[in-house]
Amino acid sequence: MKSETKRRLRTMSSTEREKRLDELNRKLGITQPNKLIESDLEEIEEREWLKKKLGYKATLN
Repeated sequence: MKSETKRRLRTMSSTEREKRLDELNRKLGITQPNKLIESDLEEIEEREWLKKKLGYKATLN
């Protein structure tokens, strides 16, 4: 994940993080896994970071 993305995420409140996580879940839920582009991979890393910081347990896919 890019360092500017991490800085932005760290400054967010928990509510803002929840909203961003929901947004990423919706967006990535319709993305075809075999058609991921670099920006999608960045957003997947962002999503995982948010889940970790918000205390969500890891899920097996």
